[in-house]
Amino acid sequence: MKNMKLFGIIAGLILTGMTFIGCGKAESVNAATNQNVIIVAGNHAGNMKPTYSTCKEAVLSACKNEGALAVVVADGEPYLATGDYIDIPKQQSGLSSSKLKQIYTSQTEQIMGLLQSSMAETPEVDLLAALTLTSRELNSSVFRGGSTEVYVYDAGVSTKYLNMAITDLEYVDADSIVKVLQSKNMIPDLNGATIHWYGSGDTDYQISSAQADGIRKVWETVITAGGGNVIFYTDPATEKFNVELPEVTELPYTVELIEPGTSKPTKIDDIDTPIVFTEEEIGFEPGKASFIDTKLAAETLSTVTSYLKQHTDERILIAGTTADWGSKNYQSNLSTDRADVIKSFLINEGIDSSRLTTIGLASDSAFYHYDQNEDGTLNEEIADRNRSIVIMNIGSERAEQILSGSFKRGEMYE
Repeated sequence: MKNMKLFGIIAGLILTGMTFIGCGKAESVNAATNQNVIIVAGNHAGNMKPTYSTCKEAVLSACKNEGALAVVVADGEPYLATGDYIDIPKQQSGLSSSKLKQIYTSQTEQIMGLLQSSMAETPEVDLLAALTLTSRELNSSVFRGGSTEVYVYDAGVSTKYLNMAITDLEYVDADSIVKVLQSKNMIPDLNGATIHWYGSGDTDYQISSAQADGIRKVWETVITAGGGNVIFYTDPATEKFNVELPEVTELPYTVELIEPGTSKPTKIDDIDTPIVFTEEEIGFEPGKASFIDTKLAAETLSTVTSYLKQHTDERILIAGTTADWGSKNYQSNLSTDRADVIKSFLINEGIDSSRLTTIGLASDSAFYHYDQNEDGTLNEEIADRNRSIVIMNIGSERAEQILSGSFKRGEMYE
């Protein structure tokens, strides 16, 4: 499974042609009663097939009241499903109520068909860009008349900018993510909008309940920062897509690897993706390279020992990290000493030293969570997560980046 940087250069959003589906604007209808709808369609790999019937009444209302409707397709480069797909006639005054009903009912069915057929076209999924595109439509002149309802049908696993595939979702620091996005002016403007979100955490592969909670926490914080509010609905879809779709990276930790509510592995099947042991699992004495609870540390590391004994050809990189406290030299020495203690433990368990490489990353780590309060003091809750041991296959992409120094500090948030 490949690793991707959490933050990179976001794909350009190019709006071409008609960017909305209009349901007509007859003069006889008061614009204030118009019901507008924007739908984010998660028709991509990794997602269960959405049940769009939950937005059908809103679509019907938009067509009946001559509102506007946009369909944003979530993929690696989110796009607006073209309005040319459906030929919607204007509703003319003077038509009988039965004829008007025939028109808006037909429009609704065509739009529901568009939702089902507008599939992802590029690999991965950039949900931040999808919400940004939603924001642009929401704030365009077309959607200013009347009220607008926003529906999102997606598991919420973004992999192309906010790359959740390399994020510890059980302990995700959503506030830090928002802080970085705000510094880059990348929070979608959703002022006053209510987001009806269906299928959050509802992947077509198993994830833990803690991961699903982390997904919702990230998006709730982002949407709230943009002035909107979100309602998550717990009625999971049950059907998978039966068509081939562009690849989307899966989250690395499943319920088999992570117990719900904790990041402690019960079994390790793959170490190509880094495994982060926080201070809660492997705690060290403050300022020292000795375990607080030797029995707990041994129990935690037994999963690594078992894996290495079963995979005798594999070599690992053991990286120590620290909170951002004290001098860089102090942090470097301490994190190196702690990584060496892990190496010594594994050697005592029968693992050949030639298979074990250590490095001290201090707080200059790709896994770093911003742990400073506004007044410059240390945020202990977050700092605890930075005092960690990270283990990975030495031949993996992430290990190569670490050994060559070609990573950014805290790049999962930058």
